[in-house]
Amino acid sequence: MEKPVQVHHSPNDPNNAKIQRVDLGDLPLETATTAQGYLRWEKGAAIVFVGNVSSNVPLTLAVCSHTSAVAF
Repeated sequence: MEKPVQVHHSPNDPNNAKIQRVDLGDLPLETATTAQGYLRWEKGAAIVFVGNVSSNVPLTLAVCSHTSAVAF
């Protein structure tokens, strides 16, 4: 069973950078993981989540906000 990776909002504003980076590190899906990042951005800006996902079996990676999900 895959465990969730949760990214919680951190109120530390990164100086309104056009590209923000949230480093998730190594993500073994057998263990639930949490990270923090500034999760608000202005029009024309982007947020990039960086990390490595590892699993011993094939899986579907889903990105979601609350109850909506997009599978890749």
